[in-house]
Amino acid sequence: MRSHSAPRSILVTIAMVGVAIAGAACGPAPSDPPVPTSDPAGVAAALEEGAQLTVWSTDPLLDAAAERFESDHPAVEIDILGPGDMNGPDAGLELTVELGENIPDVIELYSPDQAADYVRNGLLTDLASFGAEDLESSFVAAAWDSVSFANGIWALPVHADPAAVAYRADVLGEAGIDGFPVTWEEFAEAAATVKAETGFYLTAIGAEEVDLLLRQDAPRLVDWDGGDDVAVDVVNPSTLRTTAYWDDLLDDRVVLKSDFPDPFATLTRGDVASLIGTSAMVEGLAYAPQIFGAAGEVWRVASLPQWDADAPSVVGRVFEQWAVPTGSEHPLAAYGFLRWLASERAAAAADDDLVSSAPASIDVLSDVGWLDDEPAFFGGQQVNRVFADAAREMTFSGHDPAQFWAWRTIGSATSAPSLSGALREVETACIDFYVREGYTVTTAGDDGGAG
Repeated sequence: MRSHSAPRSILVTIAMVGVAIAGAACGPAPSDPPVPTSDPAGVAAALEEGAQLTVWSTDPLLDAAAERFESDHPAVEIDILGPGDMNGPDAGLELTVELGENIPDVIELYSPDQAADYVRNGLLTDLASFGAEDLESSFVAAAWDSVSFANGIWALPVHADPAAVAYRADVLGEAGIDGFPVTWEEFAEAAATVKAETGFYLTAIGAEEVDLLLRQDAPRLVDWDGGDDVAVDVVNPSTLRTTAYWDDLLDDRVVLKSDFPDPFATLTRGDVASLIGTSAMVEGLAYAPQIFGAAGEVWRVASLPQWDADAPSVVGRVFEQWAVPTGSEHPLAAYGFLRWLASERAAAAADDDLVSSAPASIDVLSDVGWLDDEPAFFGGQQVNRVFADAAREMTFSGHDPAQFWAWRTIGSATSAPSLSGALREVETACIDFYVREGYTVTTAGDDGGAG
C-alpha cells in the first residue's frame, strides 16, 4: 500500500464539521451514467479476484485501516491519495470524471451537501445497485437519510453528531441551579438567575450556534431531493420563534452575543458558563482544559433544551461519508472496501483516545465500553450516553447541493439589527442564489413569512 495522506489533527477534524465545503459548480447531470449491478456474492468474488483501488482521503488514520483490510484481502491493493498528490483530490472529481482518467474508486466526503453536489453532477455511483439498502437498519435514521436521497443511496455514513450542551456545574450551583435547564422556558429563567447571582452569561450565541438552533424544530430549511427543484423554508413559525427568543435574551443582556467564528474562543473570556454545539465540539473542550477551566470536573454535558419536553426534537450534523465515484474501474471491489471501511471508521469514532462524535452505527452506539467511559474532564459523567440517546433521535437537516445555506456564512454578515430581521434577509439571499444557479425554488408560501 502506498499512502500520501496529508497530516491532519483531531481538532482540525472537529473544525471541519462546522465549515461549508466548497463544491464543484452545479450543472446538468450526465444522462444515464453506467451503473454496475451485483449482489453480496458478487462483491465477495470481486475482492477475492483482486483489484488495485485508489482512495481519495485527507485522513492519515486511514493508512492503518487500509493495511488491515489488505491483510484480510491479499488480492486487493489500496493506494491512498491526499492533497498535493498528482491525480489526487486537488484534481477535482468533476474534471477527473469528465476526462475519464485516474478516476478514484473510493472517496471521502465531508458533508451531505458535498454528496448532493456530486450527485447533482452525476459523479457518484448509486450503492443501491450493490444491495446497500439492506444496511439501513445498521445506521441511525438521520445518518441514513443523509445518504439516501434523489432516488438512490450515494454513500455510507460514519458520524452522527447531535447537538448537546457543555456547562459549568460550579457556576450553576453558585446560582442555586441543580442541573441544566430541560426546556427553553427554563433556560431563560436560569439565564437571568445566573447573571444576577454570578455575573456569568449562561451561554454565548453566535453564528455557529444560530446555524444549529434554527434547525432544532424545523430542520429542513433548505432541501433538495434530485432534479432542478430546491425547497427553501428558512422563514417559518419555528425559526421565527427561535430568533425572537434569542433576540429577547440578548436585549436583556443575560446571554452574550458572540462575534467569534470559533465558539471555543468565546469561552476564553472566562464569564460564559456553557457551550451549545455538537457532540464533537463539546468533547473538544477536554483537549484544552487549561483554557476552559480547571482540568475538568467542573464541566458537565446535557441534552439541548426543548421547546416542548413532551415532544423533543434533536438536531445535529452528519459528517464523514464514503462513496464510489462514477467511472470507478473496480466498483464491486470498491464497494466491498467501502462497506468494511464505514464500519471500521464508526468504531474509530468511538475510540476513547480521540476526540469523537457519536458514531452513526447503531452497533457502535450500543458498545458498553464506549457508553460507560467516564472522562475526568466531565467529572466522571458518562457523557457518551447523552450523545448516543441524542444520535438515535436526531433528525437530518436536509441537502443543499450548492453548499450555500449556512447562517455562519450569510446570516452573520447581514446588516439587520436583530436575528429575526436577519432571518428574512437570509431567506431572500438563499432564494436569489438558487435562482441564479438555475434551480426552480419552491417555498412554503406565506405561512410564517416565507415567500
